[in-house]
Formats: sequence, structure tokens, C-alpha cells
Amino acid sequence: MKKLRKLLKKKGYVEVPLLPLMTPTDGIYHMFMVVELNGHPGWFLLDTGASTTVIDRAHAEKLGIVEAEQAPFSDIEAYGAGTDALDIAFTKKIKRVKIGKWKTKNKVFALLDLSHIQGHMDDMEIAGILGSDILIEGRAILDYPRHRLYLKKPK
Repeated sequence: MKKLRKLLKKKGYVEVPLLPLMTPTDGIYHMFMVVELNGHPGWFLLDTGASTTVIDRAHAEKLGIVEAEQAPFSDIEAYGAGTDALDIAFTKKIKRVKIGKWKTKNKVFALLDLSHIQGHMDDMEIAGILGSDILIEGRAILDYPRHRLYLKKPK
């Protein structure tokens, strides 16, 4: 694994530690990381199946996030694992997104009620879900055994 770390570092990737936690209610492991939005940190669940990054409506204010007055996309419906449509809104542009030493800017994320996830997590406050939009932009590589996410620095 040291070879992988060296190779990825040489290729311009940054290493982000992941915190693996088992949810007490269902015994399922999830990976978490700290994500900073405009300088405000929060715990985000890593979800490779989520198409977009989502911020919990209850944590938006703590993270300095403001809801967009007008949706940047028209006629968007959001669905989770169930069949019911979710009440979705979007953020105003977030100027700075930082994950470890990886950075991006001017992002719009979804705002959803994530209380159904929060209810499974005892004392950990979940600020959001990191989705494929960021994973694709960062050309993500996951090292599950070492609990590491690698993201390529933008040029």
C-alpha cells in the first residue's frame, strides 16, 4: 500500500483520512470525513451512489450555507432509496469547498432533510452527504482497507 500512496502523491493526489463508523441501529459501516464549506467544518458521509452532494437543512446555517432564492435547475425531483419524492432545494454558490488539502470553489449543492440518517448515528452530527459530483471532479480513488480517500488536485 505504500507504493499506492507514493504513486498517487506523485500523480498529484491528496490523501483524505476517512472515519469508519458502524451505525448502532443497523450494524452497517459508513465512511465519514470532514468537509469545510466556506471555512465551516462538518462531518459528511461518503456515498458513492449519491449523484450529488447534499447538505442537511438543519446544518445549513451552522455551515454558513444559504438557500438559493430560485432553483438553479428547473423541474428537478430527488429520490432516495424509497419511491417517494424528496423535498429538495439548492444552495447559493458555495465559494470554497475543502476536503483535507483538496479544494474546489463555486459549487451548488442540494439541501435536504437528513434527519432519517441522523436518527441512526447516536452522537455524531451529520452535516451532509458527499456525492459523486465531487468524487468525479476530484477523480476519487478509495482505499477501503486503509480508510483513505484520494482526490486529485486541480491544475
